[in-house]
Amino acid sequence: MASPEMQHRVSQLRHDVDDVFELLDAADKKLDATRETVSKIALTQRRHGNRLEEIQTALDLSVGRLDRLEEGQHRLEDGQRGLEEGQRGLEEGQRGLAESQRELAESQREQGTKLDAILTALRGERP
Repeated sequence: MASPEMQHRVSQLRHDVDDVFELLDAADKKLDATRETVSKIALTQRRHGNRLEEIQTALDLSVGRLDRLEEGQHRLEDGQRGLEEGQRGLEEGQRGLAESQRELAESQREQGTKLDAILTALRGERP
């Protein structure tokens, strides 16, 4: 049989081993909780990454639409400039036509005056 001191040492060792297993069990539970937290974080990061990709895709599509709108706006501006130039050409043509009408009216007045003079001369009247 073992001595009481030996039994006390064996009992103490057994108690120490039991304490170590309790600590290992607690550490294992903490490790499991940490793994679960890390898994949740990883899942959240994946969801955020997917959402960011969706947002980037939407942004790329929006940028493309804006580019097309700007191109359309530039074409409209070019067309408006063309219309303005055409309008200026028409205004110049109207001014030229008005000038021609004035010249024609003046010519008609002159011809009317000459005809009056000829008629007066043919009738033997004095001017």
